[in-house]
Amino acid sequence: MINDVIEVISKITKLSTDELKNNPDKDNLWESFSHIEIIMELESKYNLRFSEDEIADMHSINSIVNVLESKLNK
Repeated sequence: MINDVIEVISKITKLSTDELKNNPDKDNLWESFSHIEIIMELESKYNLRFSEDEIADMHSINSIVNVLESKLNK
């Protein structure tokens, strides 16, 4: 799943997948507009909706994966 998330983020932000893989816990790798695009892409890809609280918690690659896995495992 982390690779799927990295691919989505890379596509939207134009950051290299290597840079993203090397910084999975780093906050603020992308700007807020990109954050919205990432959320929308993941919602579309996985056919789900994130709550405002979940979106607020999605500030790094690992946090995105954690929220996504939690949502999919319900």
